[in-house]
Amino acid sequence: DTITFNAAISACAKCAEWELAVRLANAMVQSKVFANSVTFSAAMSACEKGGQWEKALQFFYELTANKVQMDTVSCGAAISACENGAKWDEAMQMLRSMATCMVERNTISFNAAINACAKSGEWEGALHLFSVMAQDSMGCDDMSFLAVLTACGKGGKWQKALKIFGALAQSSVESNSNLFNVAISACRKGNGCNHALRLFSTLRQSKVAANSITYEAVISACENGSEWVGALRNFNGVAVSKWKHLSLASKR
Repeated sequence: DTITFNAAISACAKCAEWELAVRLANAMVQSKVFANSVTFSAAMSACEKGGQWEKALQFFYELTANKVQMDTVSCGAAISACENGAKWDEAMQMLRSMATCMVERNTISFNAAINACAKSGEWEGALHLFSVMAQDSMGCDDMSFLAVLTACGKGGKWQKALKIFGALAQSSVESNSNLFNVAISACRKGNGCNHALRLFSTLRQSKVAANSITYEAVISACENGSEWVGALRNFNGVAVSKWKHLSLASKR
């Protein structure tokens, strides 16, 4: 019955056994067993975890074609598939459909959509979704900030990345090395050497530990700028030594 099939497909999802999940879903159709939102969500999750984002989206389209009621879980699984496939436009459309169908949207679904934008370099879409989260009083987490910072960095919008990073200080989200690294990396796209150094100085004054990626990002942000000589002088020998130590450690 439906419950038995759903349990089996859900078990496949936990183990990323997408091929078995697809066979079970097809067996349900052949056996004329009713498939509900749990069925489709589990099948999509199995495919998404197995790197089969196209098949995951196929299940979502089957869900809508069969007029099975969408819910937060099924839509979230579909948007995660869009994230893996960098299908930013489809991810945004799904979020709009959720609002139209009165399906609750949450931080996870928005983060996945913003990541889909980031992978495609669609910084405007990422910023739009980030602003919608704020307007809807939805709690942004570190992954929200990381995704939108990444999108701005890939789009060459380092000034906007710095503005977003500034908003981080006004939020309840704690800074971490990943957020600093992405913000500093964004400064490479423009004449942002001094900004990168200021971010590095802020990091060192905080409780966040720098890593090899941090040092590489700062040096990369400054090497193409006219201020690189003075920058590296300010980027003292202790920092450079630490960077070399972490770089060697990461290669072992």
